[in-house]
Amino acid sequence: LYFLEKRKWGLFYVFLILALLIREDISLTVLMFGLYLCYFLKILRHGIPVVILSIAYFLIVTQWVMPGFNMGQTVSHLNFSSYFYNLNEPVKFIIKLFDPIKLANIFMIFLPLLFFPLFGWRILTCCLAVFGVGMLGAYTHLSYMLYYVSASLPFLYYALLKGWPQLLAFFKKFPGVSSDNVILGQALQSMLVTSTIVTCIIFGPSP
Repeated sequence: LYFLEKRKWGLFYVFLILALLIREDISLTVLMFGLYLCYFLKILRHGIPVVILSIAYFLIVTQWVMPGFNMGQTVSHLNFSSYFYNLNEPVKFIIKLFDPIKLANIFMIFLPLLFFPLFGWRILTCCLAVFGVGMLGAYTHLSYMLYYVSASLPFLYYALLKGWPQLLAFFKKFPGVSSDNVILGQALQSMLVTSTIVTCIIFGPSP
């Protein structure tokens, strides 16, 4: 993301490839990131190669490399057909998609940042694929959800930064709120630090 902002494309691709090597599902986030480059930033010259690279990597790893190390066991490697097998039963599919526990898990991911990243919603489109995997998966435990959505965490903070001007403009609409960007920004930063500490104490594993 830093090298995207600086338009240093050589280092951008180096770290993009390193990110892909972390885990096979990272390619889903990279795919959405490529679509973000194409649609919102209009950088087709780099967006299209990112999309192609992520799709190729995902197919090679999940359909060839991982099954090759499977040792004959029947383990699905992000088999997307398993996520949509009950589309012929739309009620069950919707119930599965909007499981309250899974929605609560997504809620908990945004809570420490007070949902401020929503002001940079365009960036958050990069998270849709991993959120979809989490919502359509069979498991509801928070640790499982975090395993897949962890790739979206940098984009939450990136969305917070990109949406900061809109966030300031939003709060300035309320009566009594300072119009000084520095004072208001410091107040919002204090809110973020406080909310992060409080949610860590209340919902974290620490005693």
